Amino acid sequence: MSTTQTRPAPAAATTTTERRVGGLPLLTTALRQRRRGLLFWSLRLAAVVLMYLPLYPSMQGSLQTQIDALPEGVAQAFGMTAMDSAGYAQSTVYGLLGAILIIVFAITAGGRAVAGEEESGLLDLYLAHGVSRQRLMAERTLHLLLELTVLAGVVVVVTLLVNPGAELDLTAEQVLAAGLALLGLGIVTGVVGLAAGAATGSRGAAIGAATLVGVGGYLANVIGDIAELPWLKELSPFHWAYGFEPLRNGFDGGASLLLLYGTAAVAYLVGAALFARRDIGV
Repeated sequence: MSTTQTRPAPAAATTTTERRVGGLPLLTTALRQRRRGLLFWSLRLAAVVLMYLPLYPSMQGSLQTQIDALPEGVAQAFGMTAMDSAGYAQSTVYGLLGAILIIVFAITAGGRAVAGEEESGLLDLYLAHGVSRQRLMAERTLHLLLELTVLAGVVVVVTLLVNPGAELDLTAEQVLAAGLALLGLGIVTGVVGLAAGAATGSRGAAIGAATLVGVGGYLANVIGDIAELPWLKELSPFHWAYGFEPLRNGFDGGASLLLLYGTAAVAYLVGAALFARRDIGV
């Protein structure tokens, strides 16, 4: 008598969308691919600090005279009212050239992070291989935060290194407070751009939103001073970052830093919610 052997049914194949990706592959890959670019930006920021701050002793005697000769309102608009060491460092590095470089980097990185990948087709590839939208946006945001932290950290470290020789007499607390203000300025600019790109899928919208925050915030701060419009300054991320004069006062009065980081957090949450609901064909 023959017997029929029943073979066990094969296990159901795991679909692509059911796979779970471990670790932080997007973050580690992005850090490896863009390490040269980050090094380049770090060197540029270090060069700005080294170019200006060591000149303070030789310019100290004539600075205030030159500032007093400027048209009324111009010196105040550019943070040059009191040209002591704190005012000099603020008007050259932290509130001008260093801030401009950080903002340009944040605008570029925020526009590239999600919307740029969607326009290039990479986003479809990531989502098709088991990376959720929430995870993709979280890793891209973390990458942006890490890069900005490195760049702001370079400015802080180089400032502390040249501080004794440049006779700036700045304390570590003052430099750290200014560094956190610079970092917050970059974060709110970059995260708003990233969130706008995730919400719309448009790199142009991402760059536009980031530019509005970074460049628009700078102009609002300047125009608010010149035109004596205090309400306009209150809307400016630049005023949130530097209105309490961190290089002179340290963290005293620095509660406005919470506006920078809080605004970035809200922008991220709104962008993530819209990104999760948007139809991107995957």
